[in-house]
Amino acid sequence: MNLEYLKTFTEVIKTGNFSEVAKKMGVSQPAISFQIQRLERDLGVRLIDRWQKSIALTEAGKILLEFAQSVEKERERLIHDIDQLREEIAGDLVITASTIPGEYIVPKILSEFKIQHPYVEIQMMISDSLSVISGVQEGIYEVGFCGIAPKDSGLESFKMGDDKIVLIVPPEHPFFKRDKIVLSEIVREPLIFREQTSGTRRNLETLLEKSGVDSTQLKPRMVLNTSQAV
Repeated sequence: MNLEYLKTFTEVIKTGNFSEVAKKMGVSQPAISFQIQRLERDLGVRLIDRWQKSIALTEAGKILLEFAQSVEKERERLIHDIDQLREEIAGDLVITASTIPGEYIVPKILSEFKIQHPYVEIQMMISDSLSVISGVQEGIYEVGFCGIAPKDSGLESFKMGDDKIVLIVPPEHPFFKRDKIVLSEIVREPLIFREQTSGTRRNLETLLEKSGVDSTQLKPRMVLNTSQAV
């Protein structure tokens, strides 16, 4: 069904005059008549009863008029939404982040982004770094923030910033009053660690191995899955 024919049909009923509609639309009166006849042929029913100076809707015509008006409203809404997209970024943005970026870095970025693009609806899920990478790789999330660079994943990434991994001990610990310790010394300590898939833990293990320390010797006393919990 031709939408322009529906629009013509609506205009004819609104004005009650074929020639007036033809003038308004910049076509001939026979062209208007043809469009109405084509609608009637497509639907297999008579839509309009014509007299010398007036027209009247048939029962089928009344049903079609209601349909045509709803279609026109939807068409106007579609044009409005498309125009809005041309002028402003809109839609859903589903992202994921590991705990450190998700709790301390990304919320501020999202707040600034939302001010610039108010029509974007944002959702962020927080998990560990490996889950972030696999989630983006599988297309579950559009963007991910994590503490380790994705290797051999086919993903594009760039560095956003730096953070520091520090050793924290209680006041009564022998390390407490020392300015420096040797990395190999922590192997004998009962440590509280993040989980295996954490970017923080992976970075620490990489650092230890580069320093010649066998990270497999580390024996965590406790494993917690957020930095806040640690």
